[in-house]
Amino acid sequence: MSVGFSKSICYPISNKSELEAVHGNVTYFESSGTIGNAEVIQEGIELEGLTVIIRRLTLSNDLILEVENCKHCFGLYFLLEGALEYQDPNDNTVFRLTSGTYLPFEWVSNTGKQKICGSSFCALEVLFTKDFLESLLGKGYIPRSDFFAHISDNRINNPNEANRFISDKLKKSLAGIINCPYEDSVKISYLECKTRWLLIDMLMSTKHKNSESNSLEIPKSDYRSIQKVVEYIEQNLNKRLTIKELSEVVGYNTTKLKSNFRTVHKTTIFKYITKLRMETAKTLILKKHFSIAQASYEVGYSNPQHFTKAFKKTMGYLPSELKPGAR
Repeated sequence: MSVGFSKSICYPISNKSELEAVHGNVTYFESSGTIGNAEVIQEGIELEGLTVIIRRLTLSNDLILEVENCKHCFGLYFLLEGALEYQDPNDNTVFRLTSGTYLPFEWVSNTGKQKICGSSFCALEVLFTKDFLESLLGKGYIPRSDFFAHISDNRINNPNEANRFISDKLKKSLAGIINCPYEDSVKISYLECKTRWLLIDMLMSTKHKNSESNSLEIPKSDYRSIQKVVEYIEQNLNKRLTIKELSEVVGYNTTKLKSNFRTVHKTTIFKYITKLRMETAKTLILKKHFSIAQASYEVGYSNPQHFTKAFKKTMGYLPSELKPGAR
């Protein structure tokens, strides 16, 4: 069982390697290993009143974990890949997140279960106390009551209503935290600063209330269909994907699929797939030490030279620059 609001909230993994470093009043932690059949990489920082956790999982089947939160806190849970359900002790779903959504929540002491789905899972969890918010935003700051969902007392009657959609702007902010380009003490300072900026930007914005939802111009049923397409893409990145095949996943014609996808993700399907392939390859090279050729095959390129050209065009630099000593 993992215990909330400390670095021990990290999932209990076996066959693990661990790293811990301290810079000033901030502790950086990193661990990797397995939980059952799942491969887990998790890292983050902890300081007084704030815990940030980045989780990456590769799964062969769904994973269910018992979790416990032992202290009142607020939080932001961002899901970039995969799907997550939180269940109360009676197995009643309290909230559900799918790829591309996030949940602002308020949580007191509670125990439950997490069900993690999808072959690839990537999430960022930011937990913080009221005291930390006051130190960051000023004495007497009170979070908007319509922004945070009360999870602990099971007041989310429709879990999908509480979720927000991750905008392109927010994706860039999250990518800066999840794909930190630095190491050692600079990385610790960078993660702390980026997280503080993220909280200030989100909590002080005057456009909190349904800011992402109001930009959605399609019915929620269609949005969920687009999320289903995204999940299919994530699970089949190493295959040749066509618009016709993706439209059949949700029973759309190709015109409706392309239109709705652009409405939700502000880009074309093929540009989305290419960016996702490049980001996945980057993770494989950096975190799993794949060769460029291995990474290219994993994301659907039979020719590493074609992959290198696409990577440079999408990311702005060559994949070889990710290798130690390349820069």
